[in-house]
Amino acid sequence: MRKAKIHYQIVPVGTPYLISELGNSLNGYPSIGFMDTHRVNRNDPVLYLYYGQTAGDKSNPKGYPLSAWAKNGSSMAVLKNADDFYSFIPEELHKINAFFLPDASGIESLKNVILTYFGFIESTRKVFLSYCRAEATAIANQLFDGLCRRKYRPFLDSYIVPYGVNFQEHLHHELADCEVMVLLNTPGFASRPWCMEEVDYAKKNNLGVIQVVFMNAEPINTLPTCDMVTYNVKAKKNGKLDNLKIKEILELVERMRAKSLRYRKQAMCNRIGFECDGDELEQKDYGIVINKSRSQIYYPCVTIPSSPIIQKAESRMRSIPDTDGFNLRVLFDADSCRSDIAGHIEWLNHHLSVHTLDINKDIKS
Repeated sequence: MRKAKIHYQIVPVGTPYLISELGNSLNGYPSIGFMDTHRVNRNDPVLYLYYGQTAGDKSNPKGYPLSAWAKNGSSMAVLKNADDFYSFIPEELHKINAFFLPDASGIESLKNVILTYFGFIESTRKVFLSYCRAEATAIANQLFDGLCRRKYRPFLDSYIVPYGVNFQEHLHHELADCEVMVLLNTPGFASRPWCMEEVDYAKKNNLGVIQVVFMNAEPINTLPTCDMVTYNVKAKKNGKLDNLKIKEILELVERMRAKSLRYRKQAMCNRIGFECDGDELEQKDYGIVINKSRSQIYYPCVTIPSSPIIQKAESRMRSIPDTDGFNLRVLFDADSCRSDIAGHIEWLNHHLSVHTLDINKDIKS
């Protein structure tokens, strides 16, 4: 079998470690691979990872052009301990936020940083916490704090929904805009209509779910993209989980994130294929679909599109060769979008050359 061409280049420099583990985590992305500095193709995207493990790394002994890499945003420092940053990392990279990789447990997080950098997953980092207030409030708060520390943007209804707004509209919008749901399945969860409404949304929209099953609760086995963990712990409103269990859940979220977004994006591509049956279609990186029959390019967005996402989508679509004059379309599921955000997207459509359309309507127009 012919090896896939590498279009997205990772260049490890300094004193690299856990490289084979990182490579294994990226096996599902054949166009991403490692490259030596002297073989880098300047026309393809590249990310330089500067690994600092020793005091010798601080002096950049091989003379890499670190200032240039930092200036164009193509570099990131990686090291085991934050306390070693100024001792192991060259001064040229001190303004760049480093990634701390103490051991192999952080590989999934590093993989997701790389996938975000290359544009394979969107960068909302939103996680929806689904729980029964009477049984799991304290645990939901623990997860909220833990997710925030890991630079996620968790949605917890008691904190996030503003006063005086349509509660359900905001809830549905946040579900549509998240990357992963954490479902705290306590004994009373399934009897709460609003909780099961959130489960139904996850099923309908292929949302990745981390299901935490507590003592005396029945697992929900109808979720298409779900990782499950069971704890022999009785759920109480003010009861908490120990830190190791919280860490386990947070690591499951990291592993689920890329899988969920990839699955949902492919589901949207399949839907485009169904809606455009009979047209000549070609799928590209990022899930982009070219409709050669109608001179259109579709960019599937699995979250609610923001202005930065639309800008990136336009840039990626315009970079495709031999498509000058094609109409550019960002597609998303608008069924759960808040009315004020939908109004803003419509306003953008009147001011931008790329149009954002509801995939539930006629995408070929």
